[in-house]
Amino acid sequence: MFKGMDVDGGRNCAVVLDAKAGELEQTAAQLSQAIRGFDWRGPDADRTRQSWDTDQVRALQSVVEALRAFSTLIKTQAEDQEKVSAA
Repeated sequence: MFKGMDVDGGRNCAVVLDAKAGELEQTAAQLSQAIRGFDWRGPDADRTRQSWDTDQVRALQSVVEALRAFSTLIKTQAEDQEKVSAA
């Protein structure tokens, strides 16, 4: 048996997903600043920071994008549910 979506609950969930995506973006920026913000020189430092800038930041950005995409999906499903319920 199916039960329609709690539209308000779905929309609230989407808001939380968007907010957490924004928080993760801010956290990634703060981490980048911390990683670049202390004195460390040499090839190990260069490799480590390069790895952060290319691999780790990219991975975090992928999570941010996934959270936002999932938020959009839930918003769309809430709108669809509202239309079906109104019919």
